[in-house]
Amino acid sequence: MFENNNIVILGMARSGYEVAKYLAKRNNKITINDLNTKQDENHIKELEKLGVKIILGNHPDDLINKDVDYLIKNPGVPIDHKYVLEAKKLGIEVLNEVEVSARLMRKDIHLIGITGTNGKTTTTTIIYEILKEKFKDKVHLTGNIGYPLISFLDKFKKDDFIVMETSSQQLENLDKFNPEVAVLTNVSEAHLEFFKTYDHYKELKKRIFKNHTKDNLAIINRTDEESLKLTKDIKSNKVYFSDKEDDLCYIEKENIYYFIRCCIDNVIKNWYNEEKKEVFVMANANLSIRVDKETKEKANELFNKFGLTMTTAVNMFLKTAIRENRILFELKLEEEPNEVTLEAMREADRIARDDSVKGYDSIEELREALGV
Repeated sequence: MFENNNIVILGMARSGYEVAKYLAKRNNKITINDLNTKQDENHIKELEKLGVKIILGNHPDDLINKDVDYLIKNPGVPIDHKYVLEAKKLGIEVLNEVEVSARLMRKDIHLIGITGTNGKTTTTTIIYEILKEKFKDKVHLTGNIGYPLISFLDKFKKDDFIVMETSSQQLENLDKFNPEVAVLTNVSEAHLEFFKTYDHYKELKKRIFKNHTKDNLAIINRTDEESLKLTKDIKSNKVYFSDKEDDLCYIEKENIYYFIRCCIDNVIKNWYNEEKKEVFVMANANLSIRVDKETKEKANELFNKFGLTMTTAVNMFLKTAIRENRILFELKLEEEPNEVTLEAMREADRIARDDSVKGYDSIEELREALGV
């Protein structure tokens, strides 16, 4: 599959680059096209060495023709783009990076897909951190956050876990994609400028369950009426979460409880605490951070766009820093201290070590000594 084909990739960015790189190594003829001429130079050089033809700045009228086997589009490309419409007219299959990955992915791994209007990133991060705590480097974060799924294909091993935030745009061109566990956080009107109608948007959210059978698990928000209506007729084994203790999973005072009424897989089952009936309980410690009002307001505004609270965002930063053993941004001095500054620093150090130099316990005492 996906060998010796003529493939056009519409839209570069990270996912376009990764899928082009992967498929070029399978003896495919690859053309990648993007109106945006500002692309990563290293990515361009790498793809060109692999024989990928790159067309930037325009959409040639004859790019989509009967000789093309697949059109792989970036999730952000509209469904009514002229190349998409022409491909469908010619009977050319239109896919995206996630669908290509799903068709090529090994079958002995555990794929967890998370979608919804709000809370996708938070939920994906929590699931990832919980699994990472137990299964360490067998857990991978991908999709809308993390790296494109296709970049992991050659790294996956038996019984690895893939935790994937899945956007509506990614669900648009999926056919074989089938997460073992699919989570729907909630559904409400959003992105209608892209999807045109709310009904179409809802249909895409439901598509995450498209290939489910009773052997697959659907995790649904019981408190969201739209989610309940949307999943009424899916074939999945449905379980629910809420803030009610009688649900399979519930949240109480920032603790997450999971009752053992069913299991996803024997691998996961071994992780459950049979006696306490809980899968994960966060031991909380308060952290106070002083920050100016404007910074806090701007940070909250930004995090809200991602469905994150300030607490979740700070936790993500701290956990990632610990996991990667580094500060997540570069710390540097723009200039080396000059000689005058260095001499002042050395003098301050000498004074601090000299017991004969008088010290002062208050500003008033210093003023008196100076006669001011």
